Amino acid sequence: MKTFTVAAIALCCVTGSSATLINLVNQCPYGVTAFARSGSSATNSYNLGASGGYQQLDVGSSFPAGLIFASTTGSENNAQATQLEITAGANGRDTYDISLVNAYNLPAAIQPIDIVNDSPNGHECGTPSCTITDLQSFCQSPNQYGGTFCTNTDGPGNVATSGTEAFKSACPDAYSYSKDDDTSTWGCNTGTNYNFIFCP
Repeated sequence: MKTFTVAAIALCCVTGSSATLINLVNQCPYGVTAFARSGSSATNSYNLGASGGYQQLDVGSSFPAGLIFASTTGSENNAQATQLEITAGANGRDTYDISLVNAYNLPAAIQPIDIVNDSPNGHECGTPSCTITDLQSFCQSPNQYGGTFCTNTDGPGNVATSGTEAFKSACPDAYSYSKDDDTSTWGCNTGTNYNFIFCP
C-alpha cells in the first residue's frame, strides 16, 4: 500500500468521537478548486493552493452521499471530474470510493487517518488511489478527451466494456462503471477521519 504524507496528521488507530473530519489536501504543483456537497445540498467550493493547499471540513456525525472533486479550471461540473465519494455515519460504518464512472481529470486518493477501533487491511480502512499520467494518450475511443478530462463514455452503464476496462486497468482501486462494486468499495468505522488528496 502506498503511504501519503501529510504533515501533523496522525495515521492510526484511536478511539475517537463519531464526528468526521475530512482534510482536502492539494499536492499538485498547481492550484485547484475543490468542491464538496452531501446529497442534494448546496455545493461548497474551496481554493487550494499549489503544493500543500489545505482545507479541513467538519462534516459532523452524518454525511450521506458525500461528493468531493476538484478542477484546475474552476468548473463545478462533476461529470468532468474524478469523484471522491463517502457516506459517513451510517449504522456505525463509513463507506468511501473513487469513481471514474463519469470521467477522470486529476490524480486522487482517499486516506483514512485517526482510525477508530480498526486497522488498514485491504479494503478495510485501505487507501484507494488513482493516477493517469498521460491523459491524452490514455483517452482513446469510445472514451472522449476533453482537454483537461477524459469522459468515460460507457461508465454510467451496467456492464463493463472496452472503454470502462481501460479505466479499470489504469486505476484498479476505482469504480470504472456503475456496478463495479466488488473491487471498488472501501469501508472504515465511523469516527475515523480522512485525507482526500489531489495529486498523491
